[in-house]
Amino acid sequence: MKEILYLETLEQIKAISHPHRLAILKTFAHNKDKPLTVKMISDELKETPSKIHYHLKELMKNDILEIVDTREINGIIENFIYQLPK
Repeated sequence: MKEILYLETLEQIKAISHPHRLAILKTFAHNKDKPLTVKMISDELKETPSKIHYHLKELMKNDILEIVDTREINGIIENFIYQLPK
């Protein structure tokens, strides 16, 4: 995992300036080297999964987070796993 992510565009700076997105990034910092699901993040932040999913998409669109895995559990595909880029 990268320890330092250099923000190279104005869009990236705007993407992390939102309070919910900063909280999401802090959640990843507290769970070092561990991919997280939308559900895990929403439980930790006490927010709805749909709100977290929206903000994760914005962070991914700006190459701040990436999808690293998907899983199927009992025939149901688990939400994407997100982690800071490697």
